Amino acid sequence: MELLRVADVQPGLSSRHRAVACDLILLTWNRPDLLKPCIERILRSTRLPCRLLIVDNASTDPEARAYLPTIRGTEWVDTEVIIRPSNDGFSIGMNEGMARSTAPWVCLLNNDILVTEGWLEEMLRVRLGDPAAWSDQPHEQ
Repeated sequence: MELLRVADVQPGLSSRHRAVACDLILLTWNRPDLLKPCIERILRSTRLPCRLLIVDNASTDPEARAYLPTIRGTEWVDTEVIIRPSNDGFSIGMNEGMARSTAPWVCLLNNDILVTEGWLEEMLRVRLGDPAAWSDQPHEQ
């Protein structure tokens, strides 16, 4: 697979109208003080077509629950919020997000990460340059 570059993709189209390079799986539980800046930075700093799957592990915090339905994507990042009925832990939440992934690449994120400009392009560039350095997402054919 060849890495998509910003110059390769027609701006102005939402990522649902072009090939999605990566699905970002973000697991969260409560902590809107972490979640809001995390999502703002992802949306501001991501310039490859991708989908942000936010998996909420049954948050009980009223501020977190009110914030989740307000999240909107950008021209590069489509968003989807998945509300789990119970908090069954990290692996169950991440597995639910990965089960919904359809992109050739997946990136697992915690709600305390603050990405920087070009972060996703760099991760995919490194991954493609050294296949042994990363895990692949298996896809059934």
